[in-house]
Amino acid sequence: MAHYECTVGLWRGDSSTVQQINSTELVPGDLVQVLSQCVLPCDLILLSGSAIVNEAMLTGESVPVIKSYMVDAACPEGYRAKECDKCTLYGGTKVIQTSQ
Repeated sequence: MAHYECTVGLWRGDSSTVQQINSTELVPGDLVQVLSQCVLPCDLILLSGSAIVNEAMLTGESVPVIKSYMVDAACPEGYRAKECDKCTLYGGTKVIQTSQ
């Protein structure tokens, strides 16, 4: 996959305000703000809300995919990529729409 760099909003540490940083500065554990019409700079786990995502560049499928937040019932043993596909947002894919 090609390297993609952009500005992202995130909450880091105990901060309640959104910070704007370059995606190259993201580290594991950062809480990233996912906005409509953005291209994701990295793989993310959706922790709240839902998103409609175009994954055509990964799967070849032309139909957008609906993603929903990770709940303990869906992933009772914690996050596992294969079992938690419905809450995983993949780097390089385009978010069409989000909702809280």
